[in-house]
Order: sequence, then C-alpha cells, then structure tokens
Amino acid sequence: MRAKELPGFLWLFEDLLDDAARDALAVAAKRAGLDHAFPGTGMAGDLLPLPEPTHPHLTFERVTTEDQLRAYADINSRAYGFELADGRDGLLGSGLWKNDVFAYLARRAGGGRGERADRRLPVRGPGRHRAVLAAAGYGEAVTRKAMHEGARATGLTRATLHATEAGRPVYERIGFLPNSPIHFHELPD
Repeated sequence: MRAKELPGFLWLFEDLLDDAARDALAVAAKRAGLDHAFPGTGMAGDLLPLPEPTHPHLTFERVTTEDQLRAYADINSRAYGFELADGRDGLLGSGLWKNDVFAYLARRAGGGRGERADRRLPVRGPGRHRAVLAAAGYGEAVTRKAMHEGARATGLTRATLHATEAGRPVYERIGFLPNSPIHFHELPD
C-alpha cells in the first residue's frame, strides 16, 4: 500500500481468520500502521433471476463510455467519502468496467436535468439528499437493474457483494444474506 500513489484499502474478511487472528486483529493493524476505515459485510444470495426492474421516475443506462464511468466513479467516491480524483483514478480508462462489469447509472427525469444515482448513493449520500433518494428506492432499483442485466447476459444466478453498514438494508431487501463481517483498513493521512 505504501508503494502506491493511492494506497486503497486492505480488506479483511473476519470469517477467514482463526480465533487467535481475529482476537489480535486490532493490535496487528496498529502495529502495521493501519487505521480502521469502516466496517462492512460480505453478502451473498441465490436470488436470480429477478424480474425486469422498473421505477416510475428513473431510466437506466449501462456504463459503457468514459463519461458514464466518470459519473459512476464520482458517485462511488461520494458514497465512500473518497476524494473525486481518487475514485476516478481507480476506474477511469478501465475497459473492464465499461465492457465486462454490469455497472448502471439511473437518471431521474424532471426539470430538463437528470440526476445520476448508483446503487450506493441512496444509502451513503449526505443528509437530506440521502434520505430523499433512499425513500424513493433509487439505490434498490439500480441495483436490481444491474443484477437483472448481469444474470441475463451471463446465466449466473448467485451474486456476492460487500456492503457498508448503511447499504446493508438495501441488499437484504433484495434477498442477500450476510456471510462475513469485513474490516476495511487504510493508511493514516
């Protein structure tokens, strides 16, 4: 991590640690010079196929262009509290994200100006904005769309993901079940 310009996170899946390692995790992380960034939950579900997702206020667009990928990176940056430049650095220019990943943006109609949302914005956005989007079901709708299209294209029916604590309820409503606590660690500023 120290050798990189943008070090990212170290993900530790608690269920992969034995009892002694789990008990020593905080001390080992401190000794390695890592701070606990945020908790998460590994989740999985045999829940596909899903019916074609719809939402009365949204249209969905698959991320296939660099401009769409930039918007997606910015949304994820805001969701996780990253600087926009850091999120962009991790995704821009990626053929994988534009060709092989089923990432979607949702555009809300109205006023001649669309609002983009991805599967995490509604549960991690700031204050009132977060509450409005979550109540409207935007995050759940775009997550269902991405899963539906990914399953349709690949034939796969099992899905796995990592969730922040704020996002976990969205995924549980879709049918995901928690399977492992995750500890995200980072280098201190």
